[in-house]
Amino acid sequence: MEVGVVTPVQSNSWPNNVVAFPDRVVLEPAPRRPWRRRAVEPIDPPLAFVVFLSGGLLLAAARAFDPVRDQLDGATPIWLLAVDTAVWAGVCLGGIGLVKFKTFGLWGSALAAGAAGLESALCVITGHHAFGFWWVGQIACIGAFAGLAAAAIRFNSRQPAPRS
Repeated sequence: MEVGVVTPVQSNSWPNNVVAFPDRVVLEPAPRRPWRRRAVEPIDPPLAFVVFLSGGLLLAAARAFDPVRDQLDGATPIWLLAVDTAVWAGVCLGGIGLVKFKTFGLWGSALAAGAAGLESALCVITGHHAFGFWWVGQIACIGAFAGLAAAAIRFNSRQPAPRS
């Protein structure tokens, strides 16, 4: 062995992503699967059930807090239509994915929670609704929904990938 050259030690007891050198251990990142493949990976049915049921109830409760708008001229702002479309796209994507027990259902739930939070914040900022205690309840429901979706994604990513 030459001076200054470090050769790895081959061992069958180490995991695949660990390279052992005589003087140090180097962790290499595990190769990532493409997102299209991760999107259709199965999730646990109890996790899907919890996210589907509690997410739907929290989003419905957040919508129930919404007061009558202050601008009664009949015109709906275009930003509201765009963000509301993103909320409903997330709800549809999340619902379909969670019923099929697929990972993209969790991603759709996170999209719906984020877009609903943006919509709630923009309503107060633009004057579409007056600020009030309804906003605190709505943000609490949406925050709980976003936290639930993020925790479910995090929990699901720690599960081992299915063998194919």
